[in-house]
Amino acid sequence: MFWTLALIGLALFLFNELHWKRRKYPPGPTPIPLVGNVISILWDFPGMSKYKEWRAKFGPIYTYWLGPWPIVTVNDYNLMQASYLPCDNPEEMFVGDGDSYADRSSFAAVADLYRGGSYGIADTNGQVWREQRRFALHTLRDFGLGKDEMQERILHEADDLLTQLEDDCKSGGSTKPMKYLEKTVASVINLTLFGFRFDKEHESEFYRLNKLLKDQVQVFANPLLLVFFSIPKLVPYIPIIRGQFEKVFKVRDALYGYFNEHVGRDFIRLLQNTKIVK
Repeated sequence: MFWTLALIGLALFLFNELHWKRRKYPPGPTPIPLVGNVISILWDFPGMSKYKEWRAKFGPIYTYWLGPWPIVTVNDYNLMQASYLPCDNPEEMFVGDGDSYADRSSFAAVADLYRGGSYGIADTNGQVWREQRRFALHTLRDFGLGKDEMQERILHEADDLLTQLEDDCKSGGSTKPMKYLEKTVASVINLTLFGFRFDKEHESEFYRLNKLLKDQVQVFANPLLLVFFSIPKLVPYIPIIRGQFEKVFKVRDALYGYFNEHVGRDFIRLLQNTKIVK
């Protein structure tokens, strides 16, 4: 009796994993139960050859799975740009029918574990996203976004960038612009948010912050890690995954530490510069 029930349960589980949960999505590679198509991507990470293979086999729109999450992929530039097709045409995409594609998949398990919930603009949808976006734009305008003040900051950084490139060419005969471009963009953002640019005095802070951000992107690029965010209780028992999780939260804490440090410093400076009128 036990084995009969076990076989029925296994059959129902496989039926759901291999057919039922996939029935409403575009065709794509068959997922392995629980882990999806993660192994195929990791086999040739970051999986570009697999994406090309799936496009050739299933067409420009296909579905693959990262653990329990379906990823519907539009792998055709012209299709994404289509704006001349009638609204009821299923191939009308982002430009022609942008409102229908404004939402994004919410990795709630990742957001809850990593950030304590879905906040901000990147991890939210619907009304919450609209409110967060409205608030962010309003606040950034107070900081100078869209005003002459912002233009002056950008022009100042661009002038500094050109000076550095010119100095390199004079001293070495050539230069690599990319090593300066990141710092130029980051200086504009940091000046807007925290009131200082990444000049020589603060250059070390830029390199520290830049490394943290790249480490975070590198860790989250591993699709296997996203799968285990949905089943965090298994993480302590798998050494490789446990090490990746520890790195993720170490980077997160360092980033939060940077933000808290400067937000706290600016708040204290604000209090010191505030005159209380009796």
